[in-house]
Amino acid sequence: MKSFLTQTRGGEMMKMKQNAPIIYDWTHVTVEAVEAALDELMAEYLAVVAQLIEKRVHCTKQDFAVLAELSDRMHKVWSPVSHLKGVDETRVNKEVFARCEEKLSAFGTEIMQNERWYQVCKRFSESNKFKAISPEERMAIELQLRDFRLNGVHLPEKEKARCKEIDARLTALGTKFLDNIAASSTPENWSLLIMDPKELDGLPEGMKNAAHEKAKEKGKDGFLFFLGGATYMSVMKNAKNRELREKYYKAWNTRAADTGDHPEFDNAKIMEEMLALSHEKSQLLGFKNHAQAQLATRMAESEDEVMGFLNGILAKAKAPLADEMAELARYAREKDGIEKPEHWDISYYMERVKEEKYSVSQEEVRKYFPLPRVLEGMFAIVNRLYGISFKERADILLWHADAKYYDVYDVKGKVIAGIYMDFYERTEGKRSGAWMDEAVARRALPDGSIQVPVGYLTCNFGNPEGDSPSLLTMYEVETLLHEFGHDMQLLMTKGTVASVSGIQGVPWDGVELASQFMENFAWTREGVDLLSGHHITGEKLPDKLFAKMLRARNFGTGYHVARQISFALSDFRLYSEYVPGATDVKELFEQVHKDIFPMLSLPEYARMASSFGHIFGGGYSAGYYSYMWADVLAADAFSAFVTEYGTIEWKMGKKFLKELLSRGGSRPFMDSYVAFRGRKPNEDALMRKFGFIK
Repeated sequence: MKSFLTQTRGGEMMKMKQNAPIIYDWTHVTVEAVEAALDELMAEYLAVVAQLIEKRVHCTKQDFAVLAELSDRMHKVWSPVSHLKGVDETRVNKEVFARCEEKLSAFGTEIMQNERWYQVCKRFSESNKFKAISPEERMAIELQLRDFRLNGVHLPEKEKARCKEIDARLTALGTKFLDNIAASSTPENWSLLIMDPKELDGLPEGMKNAAHEKAKEKGKDGFLFFLGGATYMSVMKNAKNRELREKYYKAWNTRAADTGDHPEFDNAKIMEEMLALSHEKSQLLGFKNHAQAQLATRMAESEDEVMGFLNGILAKAKAPLADEMAELARYAREKDGIEKPEHWDISYYMERVKEEKYSVSQEEVRKYFPLPRVLEGMFAIVNRLYGISFKERADILLWHADAKYYDVYDVKGKVIAGIYMDFYERTEGKRSGAWMDEAVARRALPDGSIQVPVGYLTCNFGNPEGDSPSLLTMYEVETLLHEFGHDMQLLMTKGTVASVSGIQGVPWDGVELASQFMENFAWTREGVDLLSGHHITGEKLPDKLFAKMLRARNFGTGYHVARQISFALSDFRLYSEYVPGATDVKELFEQVHKDIFPMLSLPEYARMASSFGHIFGGGYSAGYYSYMWADVLAADAFSAFVTEYGTIEWKMGKKFLKELLSRGGSRPFMDSYVAFRGRKPNEDALMRKFGFIK
């Protein structure tokens, strides 16, 4: 196959060389070519393992280095295709992609269920050679031994085979789950043509202009809308037309559901099968349920601890939630004669109350956050924290004209990392949401030099209109900072072992710390000064407007927190209380919602679980609680940066980088946190941030 790996330095393309970012040649990335490469690499890996089993009583550090090299080569073959599946699915053969995923799953299970290989690794961990390697290398092997056990290495052959079957099937089902969500949301399967511009009152002018252009492209009059996430959020917050809001709400909450426009993409049976298989595998491994099995790799130690944590936060949110909902109901009744607000009214009236009570208009705020300025400010923030800088490269072919690539420089001007960014919503081939991932891991190479890390950052912001840049809401500013925070943990790592470098090896309920930490800078004067600049005048966000935003910030927090807890409880209870043949997913989600939002009816047609990609296709099964868990860590960590006068102690960034951000999974995560903070985290900072305590 033609290689799509190149390496660059100073803008000059050259052959593979150490210590320069590895760049993917996106013009040659194809899943068909990748399949053959993966087959070859997996066979080579298995052959090396077989040789080590036969020839060595004890492995050596060099043996693990050979396997690490093969693992890294596999990652660099698969990573660009996996990324392409999310950003330009039209270029990916779904059938071949699914086959590759199944092969990778089977390969991983085969390695981790090999009893003889496990014993070789275990003997090495008990030898004097193990004591002589670095703490980072020891941690990597200890986590590998843990994962052997969690993959059933100790089971009889029949049970091992069943676990392997389950893993392969879960991989295939998870991919299909996400594919169904995407398919039900394509322009071919959902669009809305509106002829009367009066029905669009309240929507941003740029959004209406874009819809008009889309209609013209299709040879139609009027305004043509699709089902992208940015469009959905804008309609929910801004559309005066209640009927339009409900149409969008129904479309969004019936994606991949039997009640949607395309029931052929219904995910109900996929969910049922995934739940049953996850439960079966967990019991084969000796756990009571899937939730308990997942906690074996996390900071939280028990189901009771997770449930106690979630219910404790919820208890603090209930009074603010009740007050907010009462105020929304009053406003809707007095202004529009609506006696009972529904789900499609919440975001809209939340914005209107903020405008009335705090004189804050989200549309006015957006004018101060054009994406190019926010991006520049985001780079400036991490420059102050960590001394790094970013420079866009114009000489690299990418998967789309909107995509960008940046080299990352340290304070001495040396390239230490790279990052791909793709910001805008596309109705063809790009999945909704925002995410990051690892393109290339940082690790020590066989000659002792360092392979620098490269990350991905993907968002779905509204597209620029003419000469006007994409203008971000504060939620979108936070989203960008959030994903960039994840990338910081990857790009700033000092790890030399790939399996515990960057985001690898970090417990799932700690991995959101770095991302949620970054969000806080959007709500400090110093941060806003860097992030804001009026899209026409360049003026910073005015003090008066920012003060109003701060006063308005906590209005809606009760609802936001309760909503997050409802997702987390629905997820955790689903996996911890699951009974084969008896658990009704829809009923459980509805019960959790009713308990938390008794004042807000859930429409009969709503099928939130059917598009809950996080827990059925995104790795968050029994782990959605980690967002709130990590929010406690992030708020507590950020409080160490804020002086009693409310200014940022930028110099704390060095300690944060040294003790926490750069450590990855190289040591227990709580040890890293305590090394930075001097103690274990507590909830006080987060409760103050939410306004639940003073």
